[in-house]
Amino acid sequence: MPNPHESTHVPPAAAGSSSSVAVKANVVIFCVNAVATTYNAWGDSQNMAFAVFAYAFLLGLLVCVRVLEKRGQAKEGAGSRGIKVAVWALATMLNAGFAWRAAKMLPFVFAAAAWALVAVFSLGSFWALLLYRPVGSTKEDGTHM
Repeated sequence: MPNPHESTHVPPAAAGSSSSVAVKANVVIFCVNAVATTYNAWGDSQNMAFAVFAYAFLLGLLVCVRVLEKRGQAKEGAGSRGIKVAVWALATMLNAGFAWRAAKMLPFVFAAAAWALVAVFSLGSFWALLLYRPVGSTKEDGTHM
């Protein structure tokens, strides 16, 4: 008997739409934006380093999320934990990088609040991605057997 709480809906991004026009358009926009950002930051080494850092980590995060979506679609549990760790680490580093940049411009109270939000996000996403197991799940990736 199927579980009434389980959704059989597959998100469009996980439905094998890697060749769709929308995905290709997003990649082109991402690349154009990266080139424009590095061009504008060319004279300032700090801004250039941050732009390269941000785009490299964002690209890595998008690749890892895509791999995780494909593995979820194929119901492969092996190796999902390593990809989830990579997603968590990349997202946390991106948030920390943006908080670092913002904290330089903010008053102390707001900078402390930004860093507190990074800490809450990091701990919450660690729990959600790596520790939480849905009720009734027995496998490492949280799926039902």
